Amino acid sequence: MTAGIGHDRRLGEIISTSQGVFVAPFDGGWVAYDVIAEMTHVLGPLGVIATIDEPTPVSELVEELVANSPEMDRADAIETITTAVDELVNLQLLNRDEPFEALAPWAGSPRPADETLSWARGRTHQVADVAITFRSNEPSLLPKIDACFQPNPAVLVSAEGDRGLRREVFIDAEVMSNGGIRLDARDRWDFTNEQGFFQQILDFTNEYAARANSYATLHAGAVRTPDGRLLVLPGQIDSGKSTLTAALVAAGCDYVSDETVGLLADSLAVTSYLKPIALSDESREVLGLNGQSNGTTLVSELRDDVVLLEGAIGTPAEIVLPRFAPGAELRIERLSPLAALKELLANTHNLGRCGSVGLEAVAKAVETIPVFKLVHADAVSTADVLMVGGT
Repeated sequence: MTAGIGHDRRLGEIISTSQGVFVAPFDGGWVAYDVIAEMTHVLGPLGVIATIDEPTPVSELVEELVANSPEMDRADAIETITTAVDELVNLQLLNRDEPFEALAPWAGSPRPADETLSWARGRTHQVADVAITFRSNEPSLLPKIDACFQPNPAVLVSAEGDRGLRREVFIDAEVMSNGGIRLDARDRWDFTNEQGFFQQILDFTNEYAARANSYATLHAGAVRTPDGRLLVLPGQIDSGKSTLTAALVAAGCDYVSDETVGLLADSLAVTSYLKPIALSDESREVLGLNGQSNGTTLVSELRDDVVLLEGAIGTPAEIVLPRFAPGAELRIERLSPLAALKELLANTHNLGRCGSVGLEAVAKAVETIPVFKLVHADAVSTADVLMVGGT
């Protein structure tokens, strides 16, 4: 076989991975995620070419293939490599000119340390990969903040070993002379009173979870069943994941999060973000809770002996993607690794920040952990099914 003229021309080119493209092993080949285009590409074994970090001549790849495949004719090696390069260039996974700058994680309060030396400090709260400690010039405010994330009489259990914490930030809550509260985190917020402060406190802690840069964070709830199974429930807004998470907690599960969990790259252990559960008044009624709320519910309202799990909790036994559909019959379907990968990537907050480390973890997870899609019309009865391993 004689290599074509187009293939010969390609031999002189220099290639490198496009900015904003991350690649990970998957299903005997590779998967690439393009953050700029927000597209997933499943590639064969030669997708490894898209992992090239440094500019590399195409001819060098041909020589490497010839050296590693002595049975292959050189012309065949040229055609194999150049055809693969053509495909990857057409997908914009190689040699795209568009720049991409990885986003930095959210910083904490910019206040100089000497301004807060006399301020009181509250507990440290894990929000995925970051340890957040609140400081205040009014010590009586801090127990209220801490109780929001870790309410009494719930029992806090912290995992031993690597908890998944990679950095620490301080958030300052200054009580002003007019009774308002000034909050300094990455940005500054001013609240006219304490009620307004607590109505919005989760707005900024949620952003720290979504903007982790050490490992992937999933938009998901998570619980541990009484028999020790860790269930992760990814879902978009209005999927019903928070209501189902709350139903599982009320039925006897330990609580990890209803909003975001991290996924450690090496162990696939889930990391926690303990917070009040986002429940509408309608969801509270479904769960048998009385009264109205401001949109969130302390987990201690669901069960006063609930256990809060903090740290790197362990590897999920199952990943269940719930969707609430009024009037629907309960349906549970196991997804193929490829279908599961697409679903989980759609529920991953931060690939533009954590890059290949996060993509590798998600790809590994769908190949080793059962992933299900669940449709239901009643969170309480569905929780009972999941509690006994109904998947």
